[in-house]
Amino acid sequence: MKLTNHRWEIASLSVGALALLLAASCGNQDTPETTTRKSKIEVDPPSEVTKPVIGDTRPATPKFGHGIFEGFDFEAGRASATLLGTSFDAHFSSTGLVHLNATPTYSTDGVAKREDVRFEIPVPALQVGARTIPLELQHVDFRGVRVEHEYTQGVSAFYERTPRGLKQGFYIDKPSSSPDTIRLQFRNPNPFHAELGSDGKSVTFIDENGHGFSWDELHVFDANDDPIDSSFYLDEDSYGIQIDASGAEYPLYVDPLLVGSSVQLDAGADANAEANFGYNGAIVGDLNNDGFDDLVVSEPYYTNPETEEGRILIFLGSANGVQATANMAIESDQNPGRMGWSIEPVGDINGDGMADFAVGSPYANSYAGKAQIFLGSATTSSSPQAVIPTPYAEFDGTGVVAYGWSLASGDFDCDGHTDLATSGIAADNFSGEVAIYFGNANGFDATPTVYSSPTGSGERLGTTLAAGNFNGDSEASGSCDDILVGAPQFDSSPNDDLGRVLLFLGNSTRTFSQPDWEYNGAQAGSRNGTALAAADLNGDGSDEVIIGASLYDGNLSLDEGRVLIFDGVSSTGSSLASTPSAIISAFSAAERFGVSTANVGDVNADGYDDLLVGAYRHTDTVTREGAAYLFLGSASGITPSNYTWKQTGGSEGLNSFNEYGLAVNGMGDTNNDGYDDFFVGANRAAIPDGQGGTITQAGKAFVYSGAPTCYADGQFWSDGAENPNNPCQVCDASQGSTTGWTNVADSLMKSCNDEDLCTESDVCVGGVCTGTTKDCSLTTPEACTEGFCDPADGLCKTRGLAATTECAAATCVSDTEAVAAGYCDGDPDEDGAGMCLVPTVEDCAPFKCHSGQGACRTSCTNDGHCADGAWCDPMSNQCSTDNRAPEADAGSDQVTTAGDTVILDGTASSDPDGDDLTYVWSHEGGEPVTLTDGDTATPSFTAPEPAPGNNLITFQLVVNDGESSSAPDTVTVLVQNQPNEAPTAAIDGPTEAVAGETITLSGTGSSDPDGDSLTYSWSVASGQPTPDLGDTTGEEFEVRFRNGITEETTYTFRLVVNDGSANSAPVLHDVTVQPGSGDDVGPDAGPDAGPDAGPDAGDDIGFEDVGQPIDNNAGDLSGSSCACTNVQHEEPTAPVWLLGAALLGGAALWRRRRWIG
Repeated sequence: MKLTNHRWEIASLSVGALALLLAASCGNQDTPETTTRKSKIEVDPPSEVTKPVIGDTRPATPKFGHGIFEGFDFEAGRASATLLGTSFDAHFSSTGLVHLNATPTYSTDGVAKREDVRFEIPVPALQVGARTIPLELQHVDFRGVRVEHEYTQGVSAFYERTPRGLKQGFYIDKPSSSPDTIRLQFRNPNPFHAELGSDGKSVTFIDENGHGFSWDELHVFDANDDPIDSSFYLDEDSYGIQIDASGAEYPLYVDPLLVGSSVQLDAGADANAEANFGYNGAIVGDLNNDGFDDLVVSEPYYTNPETEEGRILIFLGSANGVQATANMAIESDQNPGRMGWSIEPVGDINGDGMADFAVGSPYANSYAGKAQIFLGSATTSSSPQAVIPTPYAEFDGTGVVAYGWSLASGDFDCDGHTDLATSGIAADNFSGEVAIYFGNANGFDATPTVYSSPTGSGERLGTTLAAGNFNGDSEASGSCDDILVGAPQFDSSPNDDLGRVLLFLGNSTRTFSQPDWEYNGAQAGSRNGTALAAADLNGDGSDEVIIGASLYDGNLSLDEGRVLIFDGVSSTGSSLASTPSAIISAFSAAERFGVSTANVGDVNADGYDDLLVGAYRHTDTVTREGAAYLFLGSASGITPSNYTWKQTGGSEGLNSFNEYGLAVNGMGDTNNDGYDDFFVGANRAAIPDGQGGTITQAGKAFVYSGAPTCYADGQFWSDGAENPNNPCQVCDASQGSTTGWTNVADSLMKSCNDEDLCTESDVCVGGVCTGTTKDCSLTTPEACTEGFCDPADGLCKTRGLAATTECAAATCVSDTEAVAAGYCDGDPDEDGAGMCLVPTVEDCAPFKCHSGQGACRTSCTNDGHCADGAWCDPMSNQCSTDNRAPEADAGSDQVTTAGDTVILDGTASSDPDGDDLTYVWSHEGGEPVTLTDGDTATPSFTAPEPAPGNNLITFQLVVNDGESSSAPDTVTVLVQNQPNEAPTAAIDGPTEAVAGETITLSGTGSSDPDGDSLTYSWSVASGQPTPDLGDTTGEEFEVRFRNGITEETTYTFRLVVNDGSANSAPVLHDVTVQPGSGDDVGPDAGPDAGPDAGPDAGDDIGFEDVGQPIDNNAGDLSGSSCACTNVQHEEPTAPVWLLGAALLGGAALWRRRRWIG
């Protein structure tokens, strides 16, 4: 079934950046004095716009609370609430008495600012003519938003909270007589002094300290809605309301309003009409350790008497939600101070088991600003206040910096203590700075770590702050919280307001001199960093960075706004990406999407954080009514194009320009139903003033209860409800769906109607209503005609297929002939039958037909794509029948001896078209010779004696295919007096070595019988592991055998020499290599016995004192495996030095280098 509208409406005088105005404060427990019988107050009131609606306002199914201004706390026959317009608390008892006590208020020096002022409104008397009749209370009814009293003599009263004070209303039934004058009479409330207004429409009560109240705005109507003359009066010991009842129709409705007096020392309600109750606020934890989280709400523009000093009010949580009666208030005594501009929960700072919180006052101390931490306190009958009013810690700005503008808390240095970050956006001519005060076992360090804006550009660094865990470190590894800093007016060029966001990762060294990650906006004027949030939207254990850019110009319009999401990283060694993983674009023109962002917890209880985004200038049905969008987290994060829930100010009944969505925030699970709740503020909403008019820009906040994620037609639906837009889905959030709607099981075969006449037996399949399609296929298939079901009547009919329908496939008739595909005629006669139109045969020559496509080729890559007699031109990729020139090949160059017969070889010449060739050889240089068979492919001649310096003979060959000649090709013949003799290779060198040793093999014994110079080519013929080789082309060849040889190994080396004309036969040389003494020769050898020998013990073993080989030694150790390093060791004792010397001496002998010669 449908859920009740899960929201609370909370009105305030100017909500500003709306706070967490929780209001689950109106329990409806019946008490012995409480009944549900209908009272006289439920009579329909006059309907004039200037008069309120009177009646039972308690809904049949209570909402999840009412606003701080609207409800009362009810408990055991009592009711109470704080009257914000008067700074008094109203207390109602079952006796009918109403007491107004000053809200406990303190300055930050701990001194109570208000005496215990008590004003009593007694049970009235009714004066009819000259007769005074005392009234007796018969019934008290504590309702959701009002208290009702029913007296004898047909008189009843009600009390309601309003933004200005306490609204009263009286109903008077007709008395037994018909007097001309009726009075409601009250005894004077000592010790108050009463003064009557000049017009008789108000009366003021002031005590000796100047505190008091006024009754004003008096209106009286009769049963015909006609106004009745009335006024307040004063006697020696009483006061009351005098009514001209002559000719009136009963019952009479009397409507005064009790407000704070305009002459009281705290400036009264009128001066604080714009105190901005609810500008900020937060659920800060359990301040008094009673098991319920408590709410701190601010009024930063509150005046008493310091102008805009600001104050905070503490509302305690209870089993029924947050109470409507403030536990206490704290004022800043600054002029101005704007206390409560920011509020931040900080956990249990002092370890006493009670929550604590921080408050910012950026205008305090002549705009230096300050941040203060207040401690929670257990409440008792003798000490009922839940907060110690004297700050536990105070952090003051220096100069005009505006400390306290924004706050964020967390463990930024990983030491287990809560730290506090505060920003001062006015520092350095509004460039801004952020100061981190680190916590310790005794409180906080006196000196903060400060990061100042390096730009000096008026970027207002610290306008927004957010703390989270963005790099995936965990508690087990000593996690640190990280901090985001927004500077929405950052400029890359003058006044471009790109905005930027900096991320500082928490670290144990408290190093915050440079950001670890930075994002700069790319579009001028977009103001990235207007809003910040941290939320683990994909459940990977790392928070995502969420950035609002409310003035971004997008595809819809200017200033539409957008939100960027950067994934956190799962490893502390990684850094965040420079580009966002998701971008949520605005959904409406100029709505300023992203002006506010909030992690609202797990609204649908699926294990993932969810994201709420405000767009306070959204226009739908009402101009600039504002909107809020909810995006649900999942294993893959949020879906940017798909919000789960959207609400607008207009749909909440708000006026235009109300700025619904300027503030959004999470509430936690305020009603303990397992789903986190959230609120949306409308700081400029107009609210009723209690007298038929409105208070403009007073503000409202709407608190919405989380629920299973089943949202449709503007509301959430409960488990088991059928989706109103899809009968094949039901609400079942437990199945893990991101929307909460779950498909009806196919096995249920649930009947449905898919609204299609051409389907039958409709059932739910895969969450879709699916029917069996009627079979209208033709008994005898036809190429261009089909049977179909007409959706208009559900009958089977025939129709010709569209002209784009292929009815005959394209095909190759032969290698060079193709027939294109045939297409239907489209049934031009509209007779329900079509014909197949087949094209004529196409000649493909000089191309072939493409058998795979049934079409003529139009290009080629090889001759196989061309018809017989044609070839593929690689330059144009076209087939051609033109003749192609042949190619001459005169053969390889030759070397011969005078007197030998030389045969030239042109047989490799070719013609691409396969034509026969003729050959023309010509002598181009060298000693003249006579060719035999000179017109053939293989002419011959006898090599002549070469002349000195002229022993090279050159010939040229040209071939012809009967149409064209080839390009010439040349060949040379080198004639020698006698044949060259090949050289002989020889290797000299050691045949044994040890692992780690370097040897040298020599090829100096190689020779050439002709005396030609030799070149050398060394290589390893066999042996593993492969040794390190020196120059393989030199006369000498250096080889180093690697350490790690564990058994005797034979290496074979090969040498080949060349005299410039011929190679020698290869010669081989074997070297047997033994394992080194330091190598592990088997599993029993064990690890190395110890470190290297260490520094040189002296000069006798062939090493200098610095550990290098002596220059005049027979060899050097630079190529050995001796660990002659510069590692610094502790200096050993003398015996160790001797042992080191001995070891190094042995190493020097073992690590020898063998030289040839």
